[in-house]
Amino acid sequence: MLDKPSQGFKEKVNTWLFNHTRGVVMTGPFAGMKMREDVGWESNSLAPMLLGSFEEELHEALEREITRLSGLPNPVIMNIGCSEGYYAIGLARRLPNATVIAVDISPVSLKIAADVAEENGVRLVVAGPQDVRATGFEGVDLVVMDCEGAEVDYLDFYKFPALKDTTIIVEIHNWPGHPRTDLLLQDRFKKTHHIDQIMEAGRNPNKFDILIQEPSVVRWAAVCEYRPCVMDWFVMRPIVEAVTPRSCGGCTLCCKVEKVVELDKPSNTVCGHCDVGTGCKIYNDRPTVCRTFACAWLTDLGMSEAWRPDRIHMYLAGDASNGYLRAAVDRDYPEAWVTGGGKAILEYVAGKGLHVIVHGGNRQVNFMKGEGVEAPRKIMLDWTL
Repeated sequence: MLDKPSQGFKEKVNTWLFNHTRGVVMTGPFAGMKMREDVGWESNSLAPMLLGSFEEELHEALEREITRLSGLPNPVIMNIGCSEGYYAIGLARRLPNATVIAVDISPVSLKIAADVAEENGVRLVVAGPQDVRATGFEGVDLVVMDCEGAEVDYLDFYKFPALKDTTIIVEIHNWPGHPRTDLLLQDRFKKTHHIDQIMEAGRNPNKFDILIQEPSVVRWAAVCEYRPCVMDWFVMRPIVEAVTPRSCGGCTLCCKVEKVVELDKPSNTVCGHCDVGTGCKIYNDRPTVCRTFACAWLTDLGMSEAWRPDRIHMYLAGDASNGYLRAAVDRDYPEAWVTGGGKAILEYVAGKGLHVIVHGGNRQVNFMKGEGVEAPRKIMLDWTL
């Protein structure tokens, strides 16, 4: 077996893994998909794709979109920079009622993608950049884009107004000597889309049984995507989606932190009607104050899933139209608002120009000023813990 890097080492690892998996993706959102060893682009990351670890930072976002699109009768997906079809074919397999348009500047890649799609029992609509420019993004529900910097040309409202209604997952390319793509897209989409930035993370090759007995250089080469630098992605969802709130899931933090006069429940004490991690045991008969309460994480889908209140030990609430929100910190975690997700969510809100009154777990009240707006001369503290 392979035991040291050499010329063509990446290709040798690709071939070895392709033979061992018989060209079938092992894990991830596209598990079971057939692939080919031939490529249209030299930068193809075949081994990570076969393992299912390729761009695993996006797996959660992809699953969320697959769930959303499965509720539509005939969703339309456009994969720009489709290469040999990993995303296009994978999404077509997961969403058999979808129309998937595969776009690339390489005729070789488009031919491979179409052939592999047929082997997987799905059909792609193959297209070139000229087709996108001719038709725009009208009627497209999801765009998945990785086109080496050309995203700046595609993601332009003046050229393609229909983008305002489209969910977009795009790899960002901040090439040296060019304007910052991330800042440019943030400015273009900040009024129409919620933008989640996802940073490249690490990999664990040891979670794959097929690699356990291999030398470390082979294990790490198998999960390596050969990035030129730390990369990131934007997941951009139309703001109109925010009218559909999240569900609380297993979060019951408000049942602990919030004061409920109607139930004689003091603040920072778990409600006697609360089944921690499950929900309210008198849900249908709960007081009006509980019935009408909704934290900002429930209603603002631009907030990261990782910021769910029970995970960061604090939540934000209030009417943003007043120019400020209030933050409630679990008294058992008094530093939650200055560390980790608590700090991140406050920075997110400040970036939207909102002030925050922080009721700290240490019983202190703090004021966080929103970016680019003057602090009010007076705020009524209408909320007591």
